[in-house]
Amino acid sequence: MELRNLRTLVSIADSGTFAAAGQKIGLTQSAVSLQIRQLEREFGVPLFDRSCRPQVLNATGRSVVEKSREVLALCDEIRESTNSQAISASQETQFKLGSVATVTSGVLPDVLSKLAQALPELQVELFSDLSVELTRRVRDSELDAAIVSMPDSIDRGLNWMPCFNEPLVVIAHREVRETGYREILGHHPFIRFHRDAYAGRLIENQILAEGIRVKSSMEMNSLEAISRMVSKGLGVAVVPRRNIAKPFPSSVRTFPFGRLPTYRVVGLVAPSKNPKARYLNVLRELLTRAGNP
Repeated sequence: MELRNLRTLVSIADSGTFAAAGQKIGLTQSAVSLQIRQLEREFGVPLFDRSCRPQVLNATGRSVVEKSREVLALCDEIRESTNSQAISASQETQFKLGSVATVTSGVLPDVLSKLAQALPELQVELFSDLSVELTRRVRDSELDAAIVSMPDSIDRGLNWMPCFNEPLVVIAHREVRETGYREILGHHPFIRFHRDAYAGRLIENQILAEGIRVKSSMEMNSLEAISRMVSKGLGVAVVPRRNIAKPFPSSVRTFPFGRLPTYRVVGLVAPSKNPKARYLNVLRELLTRAGNP
């Protein structure tokens, strides 16, 4: 027995005639009649009183219509439930990840490649922004997690998971003659890492703690842009040194910064109650390995 025949029967009951039912469900009157004859053969009894014009449902037909409504309603419920479960399963394998630009262009491509091998069902959607904005988006449930610099404080309902450290270094053009960080920063135009970024605040606080007076010339939130400016001899900067093969252009030299080494801590911020904790744990492990080879 085909469900479409039952739907046609119910449509006739609702519409009043074979012709009206056909118009409603997109069938010719002859096609509607054929489906009804198929039902009658399967049931072995007539469903319509054909002595009337237009023909009307008989008592058996009316009973079958009511049972058909129950069957069709149950089938629709099963279909909706199945579709809902499929959508839910799809959402469970989607992972909205935020990342600061320095990590996006650093270790993250290799990490995502390994993540795809470990979890082939996972669909990662990547967003890049400053740490403070990414943290807000995690807090507001717009992201499942974000790779950020260690925040000044963590909001209630969020977890901070450190993964690796990046030392802060002074970068200067290779023709700069000074070798001490104080002289380099004090004698050349200073290109700031944007102070709205967590890393920028860390750098600013360390410069103040060292008592170094800098001559600010630019301020930007892109490590690549800062490195390019330094490579053209337009100034010097303090930035995190990433663990990648070529962290800076060939014309850029690096120098230790500070009386004691200072590090930017990179990690993951995620909701404390996280339904995707399994994926998050794998991502954290891969990040930690990438940052601490």
